[in-house]
Amino acid sequence: MHRMMVHSLEPFTRGADVGIVGIGVMGGPLTLNMLDKGFAVGIWDVNTEVTEKFAATHASAYGEGKIHAAKTYEECVTLLMKPRKVIPISRTSPSELRLWRLR
Repeated sequence: MHRMMVHSLEPFTRGADVGIVGIGVMGGPLTLNMLDKGFAVGIWDVNTEVTEKFAATHASAYGEGKIHAAKTYEECVTLLMKPRKVIPISRTSPSELRLWRLR
């Protein structure tokens, strides 16, 4: 059974169950799979247009507020319920991601 929430670009009041970082070839389908299982998902991609378009495209199919399109990586992490669960999907190595975050 899917939980229904009000769609908003503001952070969830309840919090997202999981965060997906990278909404590309792997991250997009993984996000849809999580939504199919009833999870509320926070998403972020370096390309903000990809993030916003993905959320807008799928919001009505999964219920308002099931997808939260974060504008920054930090926002994606802070909207997660504790303990936080983030799944980074990227073609870059973990060390490159750490260097990118230091910028």
